[in-house]
Amino acid sequence: MHDCLRIPELIASIATHLDQPSLAALARLCKVTQEPALDALYTEIWRLQDLLCGLDDDLWDLTDKGRTVLRNIEEAQPHVAVQLAGQQCDSLLDLNLSCLDGYSHDSTAEQLAVAFSQLKNVKSIRFFDSCMGSRVGWVPAFACAPSLRTLNLAVACVSHVVENPCALSSTSHFSIDTFYTPYSLAGLIQTLSEALLPEKVTSIQLSVGLPHLGTPRGPRDGISFADIRGLLTFTKLKKLIISSDVAPLLSDAHMEELSTALPLLRTFQYSWSPALHRDNRTAEHGGYEIQHWWAGERHGDVVTLAGLAALVSNCPDLVSVALIVDARQIENASPRDIKVKAGSGSRVTNLCLWCSQANDAEYAGACLKAMFPQLVKFTTPASPWTCQSVWKSVKIGLLTKSS
Repeated sequence: MHDCLRIPELIASIATHLDQPSLAALARLCKVTQEPALDALYTEIWRLQDLLCGLDDDLWDLTDKGRTVLRNIEEAQPHVAVQLAGQQCDSLLDLNLSCLDGYSHDSTAEQLAVAFSQLKNVKSIRFFDSCMGSRVGWVPAFACAPSLRTLNLAVACVSHVVENPCALSSTSHFSIDTFYTPYSLAGLIQTLSEALLPEKVTSIQLSVGLPHLGTPRGPRDGISFADIRGLLTFTKLKKLIISSDVAPLLSDAHMEELSTALPLLRTFQYSWSPALHRDNRTAEHGGYEIQHWWAGERHGDVVTLAGLAALVSNCPDLVSVALIVDARQIENASPRDIKVKAGSGSRVTNLCLWCSQANDAEYAGACLKAMFPQLVKFTTPASPWTCQSVWKSVKIGLLTKSS
C-alpha cells in the first residue's frame, strides 16, 4: 500500500470513496484492536490523511473553516495534492502549504500552474520552504490562482521571487520572511514593484535577515533610501512593515517623502540593526549594547522627533508606529515646534521606539504627549542602557491619566 500511494489516480479514487468520517473511523478501529497485523494499515491511514490535507478534525474542517493544511506529502507529486484540496472543498479560502521540504518529488511549472488555476475561491496562500530556493517554481504558480488576495512567503532566500518574476496582479496583501543572501533587499523591492499592481496593494510586510545571526554588518552597506524608493509607488498602502538587518537608515527628509507618498498608512513599522555589538554584560541576558553606535558618527540619517511629527501629520489614519528615533534634546526642536509640525495630534495608540536615544525625560515626554494624545501602549525595546531610566520616566508620564 505504501508504494501504491505514489499513484495519483489511486489517491484520487480513495479521496472520492473515503470521506473524512470513514477514514477517522477506520483509524480508530485499527488503534482499538491493537493487532500487529493492522499496525501497518493504521500507519498508512494516517499517512493518507496527511496526504489528503489532514482530514482529521483538528487540521481540516472544510465545512466550517474553508481552509486546509498540506503537509507531509512526500508520497505524491505536489500538484496532485493541490488539485485534491480544491476538489474536496469548493469553498476553500485559505491554503497553507507547510513543511514542503520533506518530499522527494516535485511537479513541473506547468503542472503547478494548472493545479493552482483550479483553486477558484482560494484567497490566501501561505508557503513555507527552507530549501534555499529548491522550490522556486512555486511562486509563479500561485499567480494562477484567480482569486488570490493574500500571499505569505516564508522562504530560505528571495530567489523564489527574484528568479521567477510573475504578475501577482490580484494580490493586495504581500508578506515575505527570508534571508538577505543571495539577493539584496533592493532587488526584492524592485521585483515587487514590477510584479504587484500598486493601485491594488494595501499591505506589504518584508522581513529580510542575515543568513548568520552573528555576522557583523552595519547600516552603511551600500543600500540607500533610493534602493527602496520603489515602495513609494504603492500609494494605497495601509500597512507597511520592514524589518531587515540591511535596511537603509532613514532621515527626516526621507520620512517626509515616505509619509507624503503613503498618506493612507495605518500601520508603519521600520527597523534595522545598527551594527549591533554583543558584550559580556548584556550577552548573558540576551541583550545588545548599541551605545557605541550612537556615540559614533551619525551621518544625519536618523529620524528625529521632527521626522516623527511629519509622519503623524501626513498620515492622519496611523494607529501603530515602530521606528528608531533620536529624541535627544540637542538634536531636536522645541516641544512647541514639534507640536506645530505634528498638527492637531494623531490617532496612534501603539508606539514602539526601538533602539532609540533620549537624554531628557521631561523634554521627550512633552514632545511625545503633544504628538500622541491617544497613546495606549508605549515601548522602547533594546534602548541603550544609558537611556533606559529616561524612557521609563517618559512611559510613566505618557500613560498616566491626568485626574
